Amino acid sequence: MRKFLLVSLSLALLVTSAGTVPVSSAAPLSRPLTEEERTLANAAFETLKSMPKKERKEKLKEAKKEIKKFKAARKAGKEADTNTLLLVILALLLPPLAVYLHQQETNTKFWVTLLLFLLGIAGAFFFSWLLIFASVVFALIVILGGA
Repeated sequence: MRKFLLVSLSLALLVTSAGTVPVSSAAPLSRPLTEEERTLANAAFETLKSMPKKERKEKLKEAKKEIKKFKAARKAGKEADTNTLLLVILALLLPPLAVYLHQQETNTKFWVTLLLFLLGIAGAFFFSWLLIFASVVFALIVILGGA
């Protein structure tokens, strides 16, 4: 009975979290712009349009260099990402939910993690804790970029 309640609670948590919109640094523009952000963007475009052609090219080159520096720093892992840290902690507690929030969809990685986790919880196997451990490891691999 206890296992049934735990599985039911896990599934209810997953179903209720499926309707929420996860916040991720991987998709920063997934939300609509606010009026203030839209006004700032329009002002920046107008300023760029009013510049002489030579100055505009220089500004665009500078912007491209900064974008490359940002991508290189992010790829090197120099920036500590709070979302990743929270997902790792969540992966230790509820691996399927962490994979879902990271992937932002129910793909095969999510289903594999969910299957391993549920079989580990509901399993009557002697080594069922290994399945839970496997789901945690798989979730960490997905979140930290190995899969």
